[in-house]
Amino acid sequence: MKGQFEDLLKNKSFKTRIDENIVFTDIRTKSSSLWSFLLYSGYLKARSKQRRQGRLYCELELPNQEIKYIYEEIIIDWLEESISSNKLIQMLTALTTGNIDEFNLIFKDFVLNSMSTFDSVGNEAEKVYHAFVLGLLLNLNDNYEITSNRESGYGRYDIMIIPDKNDKLGIIIEFKKAGNDENLDAAVKAALEQIKQRKYQQELEKRGITKVLQLGIAFSGKKVKIKAAE
Repeated sequence: MKGQFEDLLKNKSFKTRIDENIVFTDIRTKSSSLWSFLLYSGYLKARSKQRRQGRLYCELELPNQEIKYIYEEIIIDWLEESISSNKLIQMLTALTTGNIDEFNLIFKDFVLNSMSTFDSVGNEAEKVYHAFVLGLLLNLNDNYEITSNRESGYGRYDIMIIPDKNDKLGIIIEFKKAGNDENLDAAVKAALEQIKQRKYQQELEKRGITKVLQLGIAFSGKKVKIKAAE
């Protein structure tokens, strides 16, 4: 995969098989699942498509220069960095048990130390945060299904964390970029209102999950406001 990332950063394309039904937990182990996720999330685009024996193959390239910066500053650097595994496990445990105060503290620390200021304020800032959080969630164990940008209710949610058992907490995350630091409160309120009005929880309810955490994450550069629905 490293060679393919290097090709992308040189504005080259490459051909690969695409998984049309992505299993999120495979992203860490199957390169085709990773490329498929990046394609369907808008972080890659298909220059050409071809079907062979019922399987889809695409020639992939970067969609624009701004996405290239994301790869340079977030994805490539992040693959080479080591985030404290103990802190990460602590943060994910806090999230999946609904301890928002602890999750808030650790998440803000990760943002401060791991994210580029340039990427967190650019036109693609919301995608940067989205990708950053998805990367962190890859470390959840196999007891959770992570989905992104899928339809539920009257729209498409940003991220949903679906537990394997109905008595566990299901989580919906919505991101909002604030115009400035003073607008963080309004932005996080808008994120929670969007979850409520568009009834994103319907997918969880269909699966029999009754305990749902609705989480808004608003940001202005590296400053973050996190709030759960009451």
